[in-house]
Amino acid sequence: AVSALGEVDQGVTDRTAQARDRLLNRPEPDAHTFSFGTQIVSDSYLVTFLDSANQQACLDKMLTVAADRREAAQNRQEALTAASNLVLAQSDQVKAGVHARSREFVDGNQDGSFLDAETTNPHPLSAMRVDFGSASLRAAGLRLAQCSAITDNDRMWVRDRAAVMLGSNDEYLVREGALTLSRLGVDVIGDLDAS
Repeated sequence: AVSALGEVDQGVTDRTAQARDRLLNRPEPDAHTFSFGTQIVSDSYLVTFLDSANQQACLDKMLTVAADRREAAQNRQEALTAASNLVLAQSDQVKAGVHARSREFVDGNQDGSFLDAETTNPHPLSAMRVDFGSASLRAAGLRLAQCSAITDNDRMWVRDRAAVMLGSNDEYLVREGALTLSRLGVDVIGDLDAS
C-alpha cells in the first residue's frame, strides 16, 4: 500500500534485493543432488519490482538454468516460468531474442533433463520412483513464447503450437495448450478450426 502511494517500503526493497540475489547466485548443478520446491518463480515476481537492468540480468540467468540439461526438469520448468514473468517489461528487442530461444523448448528440442527416468512415469511395481509429473519443457516454453511474442507472426506461431498440444497424450500439455489459447485472445484464435 505504501508503494502504491509513491513511497518506498524498505521491507519490500530488501525482499526484492534478496530475491534478485537468490536468482543470480543460484548454484550450478552438481549432477549428484537435486533440490525441488525452489523459490525461483516467487522470486521472479519480486524482481519485477526492480529496474529493467536487474530484471534482464535475472531473465538471462533463468534462461541459462532452463537450458542446462544438468538441472532436473522441474527446476528447468520453473526457470522458464520465471523467465515468462521477467520478460514482460523488457524491450521488444529483448523479447524477440527470448522468443527465438523459447521455440527450442516448445518444439521439444530442449527436453531431456537430469533424473528424468527417476522422477517421471514411475513403474507401477517400483517403490523407488517418484512422479513429479511431466518432464517436458514444451508447455513452460510455450508460456514463455506467448509472453515474449511481439509480432502477429509470433502470436500465430504460439497459437499453432498450442493447438498441436491439444492433441497430446500428456494431460499437462493439453491443459497448458488450452490455457495458452485462452490467453491469446479472440483476435488471434478467432479463425482457429475447432475440429
